[in-house]
Amino acid sequence: MGFHVVALAKLLHLKLSSHSLRPALAWLACPLSLKLLFGLRIVRHSFSDAAYSFRLFSFQLAQIAFHGESLPFATRFQRALRLIAGRTVGSRPAQTLQPDPFTESFHTLSFLTL
Repeated sequence: MGFHVVALAKLLHLKLSSHSLRPALAWLACPLSLKLLFGLRIVRHSFSDAAYSFRLFSFQLAQIAFHGESLPFATRFQRALRLIAGRTVGSRPAQTLQPDPFTESFHTLSFLTL
């Protein structure tokens, strides 16, 4: 409710101060588009998954950096690099060596028709 009142107040202020609604529409476009995007279930779940993943990554990095006083700097640095490499390499989809049966049968069917 508060957002709507602030938006209307800003719209009235811009309308009174300028002769066109173009600045007001530009001011309202970004928050409303973000509100619509976050209303979608897929975007909301993707955003929450990314936020949880980032929180876990930052927690693990903080554990390596600040709670490893007994370990030398080189060991902590190697552990941090392994964590970063694991996150970047692990986030890519894995390439499978086994072909998909549907693709293989489609390939065979296309050769038979030729």
